[in-house]
Formats: sequence, structure tokens, C-alpha cells
Amino acid sequence: MRNPTPRLAAVRGLTTTASAILACVALTAALPPGAGAAAARPRPSRQLTSGQLTRRLLMHYELPSGYHAYGWKPNYPTESDHPACISTFDGLDNPTPPQGVTQAQRAFRQSLAGPWLLETLRSYPGQGAARTFSKVTRSLAGCGRFTLIWLSPPSSGTEMFHRNGRVRLGNSSWWASISVVGSYPTDGAMFFVRVGSSTMLLEETAQHDFPPLMPFSQIRAIAALAVSQLTG
Repeated sequence: MRNPTPRLAAVRGLTTTASAILACVALTAALPPGAGAAAARPRPSRQLTSGQLTRRLLMHYELPSGYHAYGWKPNYPTESDHPACISTFDGLDNPTPPQGVTQAQRAFRQSLAGPWLLETLRSYPGQGAARTFSKVTRSLAGCGRFTLIWLSPPSSGTEMFHRNGRVRLGNSSWWASISVVGSYPTDGAMFFVRVGSSTMLLEETAQHDFPPLMPFSQIRAIAALAVSQLTG
């Protein structure tokens, strides 16, 4: 997730605050019934239409106070010393999904200065979701650190990606912390979950030294809500 203003929403990297368990309890208590039980619910096995995915997207009133939807437009890097890494990352939330894949997206922010959230739901024919999850996982395994260059407006940075393991959501899942240092430093978190024939990508980003990211437990609870709605 990258915004037109240079690097205003890189949606990568979290300085992890996994000790904030009480925040998770507080948020989970405020979520709709069943949101925390996504892993126990039936998984959709058919490909969903774009309309069905849109109806399953998060709404602003399901997020912490202050978040509202806005018209996100990507500003992907133009060059990197690891082009396969940015190709994989940018392919995950590209507004144009792969051929045969249905998609719905919604972006949120608290202000022009962030933080930002982007949810991308995709649904695949056949075993496409499982194959995509495995392919993305393999592709990102070698993307620990790589350069980013934008030509318009000119800026650069170094992105550091660390996949932190499973988050016990859906059929398969992992979350990653990502940070960018350079012209516009950012921190963020990414949750990638497969639910039957579909995938859910939730990205959070904040500018470094601006309003902080949510505690890990809180953004994880939002990811659980997103998965529960995808299974519904």
C-alpha cells in the first residue's frame, strides 16, 4: 500500500508490541459476537463474486475511533535491487487483481498524516487461493531487505521485511512486520490469511514518529474480525 504523497502509506513493518494483551481483550470485547472465533467457522469453498467480497469488507464503525474510509491510490516503487520482492508485494494489494480472480478493497485513515489501513479480499477459482498463499510465502522468504526508488516525485528508501509466523486465523496465515527507512520512514504490519477459496490481506502503516501503530494484539483482533466476516 503506497500513497501518492511520497511514501505516505507504505503499509509495511511494525515495531512489535506483542506484550499489549490487555488491548486485545478490550477490543475483542467490543467486536461483534463471533469475531474472535474465525478459526472454528466453516470456510467458503466456492469462488465469491466481487459484490459478495465487497459486502464482507470492514466498515469504519468496526475500527477504533477516528478511522474513516478514503479513496486510496497506489504509488508503487519504480525500481529496486530485488525487483521480484516489490513485484510480489505490490501484486498483493494491486487494485487490478490477476485474471480470473475477484477482488474488493477498502482503505481507511485517521488523518492525512495517517495511520492507514488497507483491506484487500480476493477469491480464486479451484485451488488458486492455496497455490497463491504458498507462492507468496515462498517468494517473500528471500525479501528481508531491499531498496526502493520512486521517480515521481523522486525519493528512495530501504525496506525491511520480517515474517513473524502464524496468527491462527483461517486455513493458513502469517503476519509480518515491515519498516522503511529513507526519505519517508514508515512502520507497518501485514496480515495474510487464506480462507478456503479466498484470501484476506490487512495492512497497517504509520509514518515513523507520527501517531503510533496499534498494539499488535489490537490489529490482530481486527484481522480476526475481517476473517470472520469473510467466512460468513
